[in-house]
Amino acid sequence: MNSIAGKYCPYCQKAFTAEDTALICSKCNTPHHHQCWVENQGCAVVGCDGSFVDAESYDPDFHKSPQETVFHSDEPSGPSLSGDTKSCPHCGETIPQAAVFCVHCKTMLQDPKLDSNGRLAVIDTIVDGLKTGWNLLVENLGFLLLLELVLLIAPFATAVIAGLVSMIIPPLSVVFGLAGIVLSMIVAVGVQKIFFKLFDRQQVDLSDIFSATDRVLPFIGVGFLAALGTMLGAFLLVLPGFIFAFFVWLAPVAVVDRPVGAVEALSISMRIVRDNIFLTLGMLLVVMVLNMLGALFFGLGVLITGPISSFFIIYCYRKMLHQNINK
Repeated sequence: MNSIAGKYCPYCQKAFTAEDTALICSKCNTPHHHQCWVENQGCAVVGCDGSFVDAESYDPDFHKSPQETVFHSDEPSGPSLSGDTKSCPHCGETIPQAAVFCVHCKTMLQDPKLDSNGRLAVIDTIVDGLKTGWNLLVENLGFLLLLELVLLIAPFATAVIAGLVSMIIPPLSVVFGLAGIVLSMIVAVGVQKIFFKLFDRQQVDLSDIFSATDRVLPFIGVGFLAALGTMLGAFLLVLPGFIFAFFVWLAPVAVVDRPVGAVEALSISMRIVRDNIFLTLGMLLVVMVLNMLGALFFGLGVLITGPISSFFIIYCYRKMLHQNINK
């Protein structure tokens, strides 16, 4: 029996160790992490049609007989078992041969589910996005609850300190007010970056809240331009303002995900929304329903629905972006 140690999971692109268990696709003989197989609903190797049920267990400690192990030396090797690599067709970086997405430019390489018009299938994409959101919530529940706790306590503690300092030295109240605004922007971008890192299955900790300071100015620029365009559109019989806001809805997501400026982020959002009008409407409806559900139980439901919404938006955004790039 060959070991899977050093081979790559095609979904998360992390190497297996000699102690790892796995699920092996019975069609291409490629090992996957259990969570990766479940989240992808089957084999993640591009071109393989291994479905959710085509999985066989691999246990490094299970050596009872050749018939009871699934990873035999005389079986054909899948792309991820050879250790081969390839270049991402979009950014040129080296990635595992069986990779389903590029960890460098975040481009999805797996063929998306399309409708008869060649667009992303709305229902399938939304359902898969919600499944992904739920799986990532469960996978990272402890860290996400800790993150939510920090985000609840930090503003209160900051406000108390600012209040005490302002009572002692009143002129400093203005300084603390401006510092609070800047800090809130840094945290907002940092939290969004954390969700992207969790989505990409990268290691995270609470210090990552301050890991995306280079994206703060573009993020502020996106907010300013989006608000300005919406306000100007509102002067033109209101409707154009709503239309503009709809088309740039994903710009704050794009500007955190990619090293682009505010104008380019707005352009990315406009392009992918234009190509996926009904999917975007469905996304907005789903997020609205999740927010309503989160308001239940004295608002505590947002601890569950908030992360699901964030992962869901990232999933759909990445799918839309991939489809737009490959046109």
